[in-house]
Amino acid sequence: MSNLKIFIKDFSTVSFGNILSRLFSAVISIVIARTFGPIYFGRFSVLFSIMMIIVAGLSGIDFTYIHNSLNPHIKSKVGFSNYLYFKLFVSLILTVVGFLFASYISQNIFKQEVTFLGIIITLFSAFFFITYTTVYTYYQASENFVKYSVIQVLYYFFVLLGIILLFKFNIKEYEFFLIPYLIVGLLIFSFFLIFHRDILTLNNRKLFSFVKIGKWIIFSEMFVVLFARLDLLILSHYISGPNLGFYSAAIRIVNIYLTFTAAFSAIMLPKASGVKNQVQKKKFLKASGFLSLFLVFFSFILILMSKYIVLILYGSEYLDSYKIVRLLLIAYIPFTFYQPFRYLTYTHNKTFYLFLIPFIQCILFVLLSGDFIKWFSIPGVIYAKAVSFIIGGFFFFFVTYRERNF
Repeated sequence: MSNLKIFIKDFSTVSFGNILSRLFSAVISIVIARTFGPIYFGRFSVLFSIMMIIVAGLSGIDFTYIHNSLNPHIKSKVGFSNYLYFKLFVSLILTVVGFLFASYISQNIFKQEVTFLGIIITLFSAFFFITYTTVYTYYQASENFVKYSVIQVLYYFFVLLGIILLFKFNIKEYEFFLIPYLIVGLLIFSFFLIFHRDILTLNNRKLFSFVKIGKWIIFSEMFVVLFARLDLLILSHYISGPNLGFYSAAIRIVNIYLTFTAAFSAIMLPKASGVKNQVQKKKFLKASGFLSLFLVFFSFILILMSKYIVLILYGSEYLDSYKIVRLLLIAYIPFTFYQPFRYLTYTHNKTFYLFLIPFIQCILFVLLSGDFIKWFSIPGVIYAKAVSFIIGGFFFFFVTYRERNF
């Protein structure tokens, strides 16, 4: 089977799973948005963003395991058990530190718009969400994309059931709607351990090797996630009331597009890690370029339909969100095209750039956002994101395109 056919097969499998899981996630978002209204939905979205920054910020640990488990020269130094123990250890430290500073974060950073209780629930939900991510990472590294997709679908399906139960019991505090993410994550992780106890042997020497090999990848994903999620947190300092809810709704709709880019990324990392020469590299870029064009074409369809999507999903109360949706989708076009080059940095062992470039993007985004928001209001943060995407894409292309060392 040709590279392109394999790409399309795996992309279709992961996309189908992502569509179902994001569909359940979208239903959760819509129900909460329509029930609580723009103001409290905005506050819930800030908590959700904090949770996802913690969760996705540790995805560099996942990438280290996936990349090295497919590398015959390093594979012996990295095992699933060492990956698992290291990730849970880091997660526990973040949870404890977050707990100690929860009161300060609530009172001084969010001016009590986000409650102390909300911060605590978010931290514990993030920890058990992380345990679930280790399960699908195991299957992604094995290129078992069917189980990888099924796990994600099951997770969001049961989270949705948990949300429905909260409504049935007439729970009115928006903070508690993060708890299903905690419970379902714990259940999936527990069942996984029951059936895979044989792979949980810790080797301290290999654990040290894991940390040493993956340090730049681990740090890089922290900045990638910060860059992706900072817009809502930055806006929460400049705007309040329903506007934050409008932006949150727009992000959820853009997630329809990001569902497919996530599927693209899920198959690209193991595929890029298997590139061993220039011929394979050209085939990889050709196949990934074809899928990138498809994704951009899909984004233009969403741009044209954005107004109707907002009305159907969130109602007329959120109509102002559609303009934000259009700007965000345009801003993500450079991001789509540079992803293949980003993953080739793993292949060329230039993992330092995986840290450096997102770090530059993150700093640039923060520096630009304040002034851009003052000049352009809400669109300003999107313009800052677009500029940062373009700069980052240029650097990734420059670092990897002519590189011949594998």
